[in-house]
Amino acid sequence: MILFNYSKAGPEKKNSTISVEDKKVIAYHECGHVIMSWFHEHSDLILKVSLLSRSKMNAFSQYLPTDRKLYSKEELFDQMCLYFGGRVAEQIVFNNYTTNSEQDLKKITRLAYAQVESFGMNEKVGNISFPTQQEEAQRGMIGKKPYSKKLRSIIDMEVNKLVSDAHKKATNTISKHKDKLDLLANELINKENLNYDDIVRLIGPPLNKTRYNLAKANLNTTSPVI
Repeated sequence: MILFNYSKAGPEKKNSTISVEDKKVIAYHECGHVIMSWFHEHSDLILKVSLLSRSKMNAFSQYLPTDRKLYSKEELFDQMCLYFGGRVAEQIVFNNYTTNSEQDLKKITRLAYAQVESFGMNEKVGNISFPTQQEEAQRGMIGKKPYSKKLRSIIDMEVNKLVSDAHKKATNTISKHKDKLDLLANELINKENLNYDDIVRLIGPPLNKTRYNLAKANLNTTSPVI
């Protein structure tokens, strides 16, 4: 099962085709992800964010490369919070949501169901593992669940609770660091690109010092360790 997809969308375009209004929304959305990445210990670390369009994408982020294959419950939860960062930032700043969160929500949903259904990470469902939707499709099992309607209801309730908890934590983090969100978004709107050193200069180093040092080594950055 592929948990995280960090594929890029081709080379940057030199000229942005984003409207002024959309540019501001997208900037806050992307910087919401940066805030989550910076202040949640287990979130993947963002190294660069850009508003320069790539194919059909409005923006893109570059993450710290990793060869990890195993993830804990805490790491998966923080990853859900990371994906919520953009949507929550839109809600707090503009008191509204846009369609920009579609792919984030799909990733959140997939991670939540994986934890409850497949990874045995839910106390009420227990230490059992059911096929993922992808595995069901490969086996021709779509619509044929290997459990009762009662258990199906419990799974759905536990997934909804997990998603709600991640949304709440993301909201608390974005609200706490709203001043830093504004700094990042305004800089991104003006420059259209923020690299790792830009982010460190504006809001300081990330919470996870181990990943910070990995990023320094990966980028050969001159930002001091704090």
